[in-house]
Amino acid sequence: MIRNQQVSGSSPLAGSIKRRVFGCLLTPGVLWLPHGYHLDMTRPKKRLRLGVGAVVPDGPNAAARDCLLAAITKRCPGMVDALAAIAEGALDERQARLDAWIEQWRCSDPWLAQVARDTEESWRRDAILRRHRHWQHAVSWWGVGVEMPPPRFDPISDTVESYLDRARGYAVTVLAQAKEAGLVDTPIKRAPEHFEWLACFHFGRWTVERIADEFGGKRGLEDRPVSLAITDAAARCGHCQVEASSRF
Repeated sequence: MIRNQQVSGSSPLAGSIKRRVFGCLLTPGVLWLPHGYHLDMTRPKKRLRLGVGAVVPDGPNAAARDCLLAAITKRCPGMVDALAAIAEGALDERQARLDAWIEQWRCSDPWLAQVARDTEESWRRDAILRRHRHWQHAVSWWGVGVEMPPPRFDPISDTVESYLDRARGYAVTVLAQAKEAGLVDTPIKRAPEHFEWLACFHFGRWTVERIADEFGGKRGLEDRPVSLAITDAAARCGHCQVEASSRF
């Protein structure tokens, strides 16, 4: 049995999940991830696990979306400041200004438009969240139920080794059921800076050539690999509105 729940980013449960599962953006440019690891968008890492467990739901990846939101905060501060200004403004102008913001910054993907609306609402209520630019991103958590209970450890009849062998078998069973239910292996993003490239390209309206120059360092980057990397990052986020324009 597979269970899926959407949890609001403003609820205590979601805050806990956010910190433990997909991270919590508490400082602009820094995404805190599980086990004390954080993605500092100022220092690209070679690899990033887009999830905490062995499997994730197939389709758009919630951790990838959090990485994109962190990249927007770092690379597109004017976009984030404009959203904060709406939250600080008159309530009767809110809807019209939000609609204009979504159009101006090309956030028409449903998930991204919803994040913007939820974020503006939370920033309007809480100045601390607004000051720290904490995005309100609803997260999905999945549970896999099996009829077989987890193995019990009896120190009288079990050794640690025998128990771990049985526990490993249990984990393999649960993992197989998860995959049968449609979950997939947790992806590894080998170049997390690609989310920055996506943010610069789509929201910042940078050209591919500018991105190649900015991030290429001494060795430089070719335009086509940059284009492919942006497309891959967008696909992981389920970001459908990336324009395949002449800038590619």
